[in-house]
Amino acid sequence: MDEEEDEDDRGFLRPGKKRVEKWMGTWWRRWAVLVGAPCLLIWIWCSVPFPVQDPYNEEPPWLDDGSGGGGNNDPPKVEPVLPVDANFYFFLVCYYGFYVAVALVFVTKLFDLYRLNWWPSTLGGGASYAFFWVLSLSVGFALHHFNLDGFGDRTQSRRPEGQVWDWQRKTIWVLLAFGTMTLPALACFAKLRADRRNSYRRSLTPAQKTFLERQLAQRMPRSYRRFLWFLGVQALALVALIIGQGFAAVYLSTLPHNNLEGLFYVWSWIATVNLLNAVSGWILLRKVRSQALLFIFRFYFFLVYHVFYRNLFARLRSPDQAAYITLLSSSVVIVWYPVSMSKTFWRLLRWGTGLELDWPEYAASKGEELYLRNLSEAVTMIAFIGWLTILHLGPNRAIYPFFLFDNRFDPYTYRLTLTASLVIYAAELVSSWLARIVCWVAYGVDVTNLGLNQFREHPELVVACVFTSCHVLSDMLLFLVKLNFR
Repeated sequence: MDEEEDEDDRGFLRPGKKRVEKWMGTWWRRWAVLVGAPCLLIWIWCSVPFPVQDPYNEEPPWLDDGSGGGGNNDPPKVEPVLPVDANFYFFLVCYYGFYVAVALVFVTKLFDLYRLNWWPSTLGGGASYAFFWVLSLSVGFALHHFNLDGFGDRTQSRRPEGQVWDWQRKTIWVLLAFGTMTLPALACFAKLRADRRNSYRRSLTPAQKTFLERQLAQRMPRSYRRFLWFLGVQALALVALIIGQGFAAVYLSTLPHNNLEGLFYVWSWIATVNLLNAVSGWILLRKVRSQALLFIFRFYFFLVYHVFYRNLFARLRSPDQAAYITLLSSSVVIVWYPVSMSKTFWRLLRWGTGLELDWPEYAASKGEELYLRNLSEAVTMIAFIGWLTILHLGPNRAIYPFFLFDNRFDPYTYRLTLTASLVIYAAELVSSWLARIVCWVAYGVDVTNLGLNQFREHPELVVACVFTSCHVLSDMLLFLVKLNFR
């Protein structure tokens, strides 16, 4: 058995059961792999100094632009709204290139869990991956060269007070990245169509061809329909990130908010993400029938919910808002999960929604959900606290003004944000521990082992979770960066 498990081990990107068992054996190893690894990777990425230039540091002689502002030797007018000029090629290769590379690995891991290679066998996985990565960067270069990405003219950064241009100006790059993520699905779709996997392939007698060939050609195999449902869930995952960016853009463009408005935003975002999570969960459970994919997509939607929610902490106006957020998150975990795991609630779901799971299966599913929620809370909070400090104190302050806190009249401060985040995370840890104790005492459900059993049964889930975290975290930072190119 050990020899077979060793044969399945292909290194850190494709670990076998023996390696995963070692990783999951102690809590600190689990945290190092599932929480520490993605956070460390993202911290390194966002801490690499971004080459920037002072937009007012022009080399003489300055040329007259025809506006009557001065002669050939007059310096340009000082306009304090101009941001620093970033190096486009560094952004393209090191910043956007890293983001796309992580996104492609994330999609590849989804296909691994589906047990299907998306690349053509003649080309191979590595070459296909490199081709799509280079293609994405080439298209990005062309968009910028022809000034189609909104970054070519730095005067577009002169915006009236209250308008948010930066999110709209990054939309092209976000859409390009998401388009790149769909290329593996399109390649796999084309490969299956070329192999005629979308129709039945049976050897028919001449008589059968006469009467049955057309009917069989029109029928779609169940495996192909399952594949299409799988692609649909991937589309929902991308939609969730786009909606999250829209929510955040609206929230940040309408600051400041009172406590009621903040709670309304949070609950609206919770409802939206849970709706998308429920739809994708139904598809994966009823149509795709993959426990591994259900596990990873649940984790994905929890990450999407929490990562946008975390960054609101950087705009907390008072300790009262931190208290309301803490009370909300803690009460939901302590009350909701034990109640929803009860047999009474299970019977209501069977009666109201036609739930087909037996109670032990349903309780295990809710336990895994709580485990993934706790894991996503840890990943997003640790990552947020790290990049909050790195981007506030580090060399990339100029391109992340969201974390500057440089206005002494502004209620948003680094100290308040850091303190509130630590208090909220401590409350989340306590509430999660209490919820797990209640689930164990009341129902005999061991939440931790439910999650670990999935990793033991599907070793590839570990690396998939790491890159899922990296993808969602890097998407948040791409949304928050403020870029302008000379």
